[in-house]
Amino acid sequence: LGASIDALFGIEKEVKKQELSWEDDGKLHVAVFEGTRPVSQTEYRNEKMKIAVQLEGNVRDVACDCCVVCENIGGDVLMTLGSAKGGQLNIACENIEGDVIVSLKECEKVPVTIACDDIEGDVTVSSSADITISCDNIEGDVTLSTKAECSVTCDNIDGDVTVTGQTRISSGNIAGNITSSDGTAECYITCANVDGDVAVTGKATINCDNIDR
Repeated sequence: LGASIDALFGIEKEVKKQELSWEDDGKLHVAVFEGTRPVSQTEYRNEKMKIAVQLEGNVRDVACDCCVVCENIGGDVLMTLGSAKGGQLNIACENIEGDVIVSLKECEKVPVTIACDDIEGDVTVSSSADITISCDNIEGDVTLSTKAECSVTCDNIDGDVTVTGQTRISSGNIAGNITSSDGTAECYITCANVDGDVAVTGKATINCDNIDR
């Protein structure tokens, strides 16, 4: 009848496909279930549950709303919600071959920390809380929008850096342009070389060896 031996003896519980809230997109989705009932994001956030996922080996894509510790991610990392209020959203990996996208709503004021060796894609973060990014190399663009303080520390950034809000950038070489569009916040930039243009609206402190254009 399509049931496994383990299911018949109560060793495993099958989850009905209609209970899953996402499409079969080939990504590794991390979710919390109570029996066969999905626990809502609001439920475990209100109960101040802190959930972290540690992955061994390499994975392709990760879409989740909790902390992730892993080795290599061969695809993208998408986070749309933080853990419990007052907690912290962490991504700690070796290499990420795709993009890192963190999108938190206005009410989800959860600090974000991204610590990796290399990120081969873009980094896009939108948050109302503090953002800390510490990496060896970011090969794509860095786009940051925050109402709190953002800190970026890297060896090299190969793409453009676009920030909104108070930002501190410390990098070896930045191959692209640097743009700060918030006239009310202050931007601090410390680096070796900037190969592109630097356009800052508002207060700015720039301490670089060379700005080519």
